[in-house]
Amino acid sequence: MRRNGNGEVRAQIAGPGFFAISKVISLNSVCPVRAARRMIDPRGTSWRNRVRTVRWLLHLVAEMEPVMIPALQNLEPQALWKHFAALAAIPRASTKEAAARNYVLAHASRLGLKSVQDDAGNVVVHKPARPGREQAPMALLQGHLDMVCEKNEGTDFNFDTDPIKVVREGDWLKADGTTLGSDNGVGVAAALAVMESQDIAHGPLEFAFTVDEETGLTGAAQFPGGLLKSKYFLNLDNEEKGTLCIGCSGGVKT
Repeated sequence: MRRNGNGEVRAQIAGPGFFAISKVISLNSVCPVRAARRMIDPRGTSWRNRVRTVRWLLHLVAEMEPVMIPALQNLEPQALWKHFAALAAIPRASTKEAAARNYVLAHASRLGLKSVQDDAGNVVVHKPARPGREQAPMALLQGHLDMVCEKNEGTDFNFDTDPIKVVREGDWLKADGTTLGSDNGVGVAAALAVMESQDIAHGPLEFAFTVDEETGLTGAAQFPGGLLKSKYFLNLDNEEKGTLCIGCSGGVKT
């Protein structure tokens, strides 16, 4: 699998159940799930093998650097928006966050960072302190991988396969007929940007990415005790601009 400067991937596959294929995928406009499915020859291929191949292709896509979509070009900080662009292209409904989780794991692996996945599907990544900051207290950045999946009446969109169509209207980013997924895509993208940063003077860091926040907080509820070591926790999921929430009385599922 090769990638050119136009944000395209050329993949060649040959093996049992497949014809020899040479296919170009534009990551600017095609959802990785759809692209993977299009590359599968349905003849002589079991459903199980097709699923395995989709997962394999998604893993390859996750290992590549994301391509900036037009609506997000020239926005700063670019390190944040490139990850948001990648997440917008990945279907990530609640309880269906596997592809987004693989993207995070591949990013951590690419950076040489240790990661852990628990039984619920939550992910924790560890990043050492920058030189001179080794004695600083450990801090954690946390976000959730899933998003609210709602669409306008009459909008032809499948949240299991289609990428979010991000549009820019002046100073606002919106989605074309659907929810945007900025909750919590922006928080996850911010954490990934800090994860790869080499110029932020930080102490030891942990990054926690939970699943199924939107429909029941089940990822957080099943998070194993003792896995996190940080003294300070920063949840990157806030609704109020310019505010910092320092406490909460608790939550009730309605």
